[in-house]
Amino acid sequence: MEDYPVLVLPYATYFPDGFGEKLLRYVKRGGVVICSGAPGLYDKYGRDDGSFIREVFGELNARYSGNDYIWQFDMTPVKPKASCEVLVPDGKNALLLRGRYGRGTVLVSAIPFGQRPRSELLAPHFYRAVDDALGAQAVKCAYDRFEAVVRERGRRVFLFVCNYSLTNALEDLITAKGEYRQLIDHGVSGGFRFLPLPRKVRESLKMPVDHGVWYMDGHSPPGCTSFWLKLQPGEATVVELLR
Repeated sequence: MEDYPVLVLPYATYFPDGFGEKLLRYVKRGGVVICSGAPGLYDKYGRDDGSFIREVFGELNARYSGNDYIWQFDMTPVKPKASCEVLVPDGKNALLLRGRYGRGTVLVSAIPFGQRPRSELLAPHFYRAVDDALGAQAVKCAYDRFEAVVRERGRRVFLFVCNYSLTNALEDLITAKGEYRQLIDHGVSGGFRFLPLPRKVRESLKMPVDHGVWYMDGHSPPGCTSFWLKLQPGEATVVELLR
């Protein structure tokens, strides 16, 4: 487990022998655990356990309240530890709990992650926990419209981007880790170079753009480079990043 900064336990209500202790050591050393449903309530034989939850959150009453089709728990903090936080309350119960243990964090939800009323309240907390654990991403699309990956060859850095929609031309704001002074869009014959443009200049551009890098964004996050990209249905391109 030490090879992974984040572990996701999907409805892991039964723990095998010794797993709870291993998981506590993992969290104490800085690991992040995201639990969809109350974890480790029972041992492998179905007998009551809950030692993992008590160690992280304190005294917690976790009772199954779902049905044969949709699972749900009533999670009520009884004597919570100081490090236990109710991130999403539900009356006296909690839909989402966060516990700090050692250098790590545990998130536990009372309902499924998606396709349920109020599930959208959980998503920002889950994604934030993952982002914090993984650190800055090498490349990120603001609206998740493209598949993008960074590859390095010697001192040259390339960004491969694909529009996986076969029906729609899409555009997105791409942010790459690192500060670059220039981009080369190799999807244009011979390669086309782009420099950061002042906002007033960008707003005055009248020409239509059907493909490629529109412009570099001069308001990138610290230590990053952002630019807008438009691709036709099923189109891909390679953008070289120059320092």
